[in-house]
Amino acid sequence: MKILQLMHGFHGTKGADRMAPAGPMRTTLDIEDDVLAAAKELARRQGTSAGESATAATANLEQQLSEEARLSRQPRSQLIREALETLLSQGWHERAQAALKQAAVALTSDAGACEEPRELAAPAC
Repeated sequence: MKILQLMHGFHGTKGADRMAPAGPMRTTLDIEDDVLAAAKELARRQGTSAGESATAATANLEQQLSEEARLSRQPRSQLIREALETLLSQGWHERAQAALKQAAVALTSDAGACEEPRELAAPAC
Protein backbone atom coordinates (compact mmCIF):
# COMPACT_ATOMS: atom_id res chain seq x y z
CA MET A 1 0.00 0.00 0.00
CA LYS A 2 1.16 3.48 -0.83
CA ILE A 3 -0.02 6.82 0.43
CA LEU A 4 -1.39 9.48 -1.88
CA GLN A 5 -2.18 12.94 -0.60
CA LEU A 6 -4.94 14.93 -2.26
CA MET A 7 -5.82 18.58 -2.02
CA HIS A 8 -9.52 19.33 -2.09
CA GLY A 9 -12.10 21.89 -1.22
CA PHE A 10 -11.74 24.41 1.52
CA HIS A 11 -12.16 24.11 5.23
CA GLY A 12 -12.43 26.74 7.84
CA THR A 13 -14.40 27.96 10.75
CA LYS A 14 -18.15 28.11 10.70
CA GLY A 15 -19.69 31.51 10.85
CA ALA A 16 -23.27 32.27 11.71
CA ASP A 17 -24.41 31.43 8.19
CA ARG A 18 -21.35 30.55 6.12
CA MET A 19 -18.11 28.62 6.04
CA ALA A 20 -15.02 30.81 5.99
CA PRO A 21 -12.37 29.33 3.68
CA ALA A 22 -9.04 28.70 5.37
CA GLY A 23 -7.31 27.14 2.35
CA PRO A 24 -7.17 23.72 0.73
CA MET A 25 -7.60 20.63 2.89
CA ARG A 26 -5.33 17.58 2.60
CA THR A 27 -6.58 14.01 2.57
CA THR A 28 -4.26 11.04 2.84
CA LEU A 29 -5.31 7.79 1.18
CA ASP A 30 -3.86 4.30 1.47
CA ILE A 31 -4.16 2.77 -2.00
CA GLU A 32 -2.99 -0.44 -3.65
CA ASP A 33 0.20 -0.38 -5.70
CA ASP A 34 -1.58 -1.07 -9.02
CA VAL A 35 -4.01 1.80 -8.44
CA LEU A 36 -1.15 4.15 -7.59
CA ALA A 37 0.71 3.04 -10.73
CA ALA A 38 -2.39 3.82 -12.83
CA ALA A 39 -2.76 7.22 -11.13
CA LYS A 40 0.90 8.01 -11.79
CA GLU A 41 0.59 6.95 -15.45
CA LEU A 42 -2.48 9.15 -15.90
CA ALA A 43 -0.66 12.02 -14.21
CA ARG A 44 2.37 11.53 -16.47
CA ARG A 45 0.15 11.73 -19.57
CA GLN A 46 -1.58 14.83 -18.20
CA GLY A 47 1.67 16.46 -17.09
CA THR A 48 0.56 16.71 -13.45
CA SER A 49 1.19 14.93 -10.16
CA ALA A 50 -0.79 11.85 -9.15
CA GLY A 51 -2.45 13.87 -6.38
CA GLU A 52 -3.47 16.63 -8.81
CA SER A 53 -4.88 14.08 -11.27
CA ALA A 54 -6.83 12.29 -8.54
CA THR A 55 -8.12 15.61 -7.23
CA ALA A 56 -9.24 16.66 -10.72
CA ALA A 57 -10.93 13.27 -11.29
CA THR A 58 -12.72 13.58 -7.95
CA ALA A 59 -13.89 17.11 -8.78
CA ASN A 60 -15.12 15.91 -12.18
CA LEU A 61 -17.11 13.07 -10.60
CA GLU A 62 -18.49 15.49 -8.02
CA GLN A 63 -19.61 17.85 -10.79
CA GLN A 64 -21.22 15.02 -12.77
CA LEU A 65 -23.02 13.74 -9.68
CA SER A 66 -24.34 17.20 -8.84
CA GLU A 67 -25.56 17.73 -12.40
CA GLU A 68 -27.29 14.32 -12.50
CA ALA A 69 -28.92 14.99 -9.13
CA ARG A 70 -30.19 18.33 -10.41
CA LEU A 71 -31.50 16.91 -13.70
CA SER A 72 -33.07 13.78 -12.20
CA ARG A 73 -34.31 15.57 -9.07
CA GLN A 74 -33.04 12.68 -6.98
CA PRO A 75 -30.88 12.89 -3.88
CA ARG A 76 -27.19 12.35 -4.48
CA SER A 77 -27.21 9.46 -2.00
CA GLN A 78 -29.87 7.67 -4.08
CA LEU A 79 -27.86 8.14 -7.28
CA ILE A 80 -24.72 6.80 -5.60
CA ARG A 81 -26.59 3.78 -4.19
CA GLU A 82 -28.09 2.97 -7.62
CA ALA A 83 -24.73 3.38 -9.36
CA LEU A 84 -23.03 1.04 -6.89
CA GLU A 85 -25.80 -1.54 -7.22
CA THR A 86 -25.48 -1.42 -11.01
CA LEU A 87 -21.70 -1.67 -10.91
CA LEU A 88 -21.73 -4.62 -8.50
CA SER A 89 -24.42 -6.39 -10.51
CA GLN A 90 -22.47 -5.93 -13.75
CA GLY A 91 -19.35 -7.28 -12.09
CA TRP A 92 -21.21 -10.36 -10.88
CA HIS A 93 -22.67 -11.01 -14.36
CA GLU A 94 -19.29 -10.53 -16.04
CA ARG A 95 -17.62 -12.97 -13.64
CA ALA A 96 -20.42 -15.52 -14.14
CA GLN A 97 -20.10 -15.25 -17.93
CA ALA A 98 -16.32 -15.62 -17.73
CA ALA A 99 -16.71 -18.73 -15.54
CA LEU A 100 -19.21 -20.26 -18.01
CA LYS A 101 -16.90 -19.53 -20.93
CA GLN A 102 -13.96 -21.06 -19.07
CA ALA A 103 -16.04 -24.18 -18.31
CA ALA A 104 -17.16 -24.43 -21.95
CA VAL A 105 -13.57 -24.16 -23.18
CA ALA A 106 -12.49 -26.85 -20.70
CA LEU A 107 -15.33 -29.14 -21.81
CA THR A 108 -14.65 -28.73 -25.52
CA SER A 109 -10.99 -29.57 -25.03
CA ASP A 110 -11.91 -32.92 -23.39
CA ALA A 111 -13.26 -35.45 -25.90
CA GLY A 112 -14.73 -37.61 -23.14
CA ALA A 113 -16.59 -34.66 -21.66
CA CYS A 114 -18.18 -33.93 -25.04
CA GLU A 115 -19.26 -37.54 -25.56
CA GLU A 116 -21.23 -37.91 -22.31
CA PRO A 117 -23.83 -35.19 -23.10
CA ARG A 118 -24.29 -36.65 -26.58
CA GLU A 119 -25.06 -40.05 -25.07
CA LEU A 120 -27.51 -38.49 -22.59
CA ALA A 121 -29.25 -36.52 -25.34
CA ALA A 122 -29.57 -39.52 -27.72
CA PRO A 123 -33.02 -41.08 -27.67
CA ALA A 124 -33.20 -44.43 -25.92
CA CYS A 125 -33.83 -47.35 -28.26
